[in-house]
Amino acid sequence: MLCAIFFIRGIFVQTASAEEPELQISSEQVLTNEESENKDSTQEKARHYRIGISGGVTFTGYTEGTDTQINRYLNAPTIILDVNIDKKNFLHHINFLFFMGQAHPARKVRDNFPEEGYMSFRAAIEYALDYRLWYLGGNQAFPGWLGGTFRTDFYLFIDNSVYIDPRISLLFSLGAHVTQKWIINQRHSLNVSLGIPLLTYAIRSPYSGIDDRLIAIVAEDALWKILGMGSFASVHNYWAIFGDIKYHFKIIPLLSLYAGLGLEFSHINIPKGRGRRDAATRLNAGLAFTF
Repeated sequence: MLCAIFFIRGIFVQTASAEEPELQISSEQVLTNEESENKDSTQEKARHYRIGISGGVTFTGYTEGTDTQINRYLNAPTIILDVNIDKKNFLHHINFLFFMGQAHPARKVRDNFPEEGYMSFRAAIEYALDYRLWYLGGNQAFPGWLGGTFRTDFYLFIDNSVYIDPRISLLFSLGAHVTQKWIINQRHSLNVSLGIPLLTYAIRSPYSGIDDRLIAIVAEDALWKILGMGSFASVHNYWAIFGDIKYHFKIIPLLSLYAGLGLEFSHINIPKGRGRRDAATRLNAGLAFTF
């Protein structure tokens, strides 16, 4: 009987020792799963790139001094593409916008003054590079960046009421740029940015009518020579403010909805006494992809 008891006890000891590796393996699997979950959550937070596309409308008024000192207004559909890269304290912005439409005089000048046939085209592309310098009030929910911007603005105004008479403005600008962000919570955020040109190379049609220099360049099939028709400008004869406000609502980590408000004020006094003034308000909404 005693021998039988020791024999049964030996069987239980061997069975328990055989089950211990299985318990050890299952605990290692649990640790591995926890590490993978932490890794996935870290990767979800480290999304540096955002690409957005939106549509909206621009309400703009302008005066083109090379034509007549008459205020014109234009309400036009607008397409906007923007790219943001937030990485290693640097914030990159790339923005592109385009709109076109038929401009109208703000008031009737005289009976024989044409009110139709004025087409306006507007395009702009901007690259801004900012460096994170502060958190408002020491709160990490309010990061701020400061840097510079390079932008190209293109204006084309065509008076085809009697004959095709294009007026071109092409501006290359270097300036200052600032961005302030408010991270409301995990789903909501608000971005405010402001750009001010400081040094500009401006190419503008000097007067109303056909530009003989432009005709000669087109005849030579050397459009690159248009770049030599400009002059440099600074804050004394060209000032502008370009502002932008964006609100983002995150649906999923990859996709978010956003709405924007753009403000623009500019005045260029080239040629002297026949400059151009612009004021615009832009509303847009679209989708942004983050990865």
